[in-house]
Amino acid sequence: MYRGRPIKYASYRYGRFYIYLYEDLALKIEEQKTYYTLLSKGKKVEFKERWAGKIAIISNGKFHPEEVYERGRSRDQIERTFDILQNFLYVDRPHVRREESFRGYLFASFIALIAYYLSECTQEGWT
Repeated sequence: MYRGRPIKYASYRYGRFYIYLYEDLALKIEEQKTYYTLLSKGKKVEFKERWAGKIAIISNGKFHPEEVYERGRSRDQIERTFDILQNFLYVDRPHVRREESFRGYLFASFIALIAYYLSECTQEGWT
């Protein structure tokens, strides 16, 4: 279980590596919905139905599949946060000269990130 959703998994060894395979049906539905939304807007996108909702992770260490999934998901959340900071809030382009200004810039960016996530949580019905 991950955040109340059942995730099917399998793992096996391939040479010196370990392969961890996961299937998330809720993610599959979300990916299909995104695909059809993009198609309806006239976008050309490629979509492999058989890959929807599936995640594969290759590791050189043997771990419990639940631990590997948790680590992968937490890394994904960190990357999404950096994407929001760079592409939505434009935090990667500070135009300041003094250290005090830069610290204020970072603080304001942090507050903006919190506000962004709070608005996202409100829209999705999180409490």
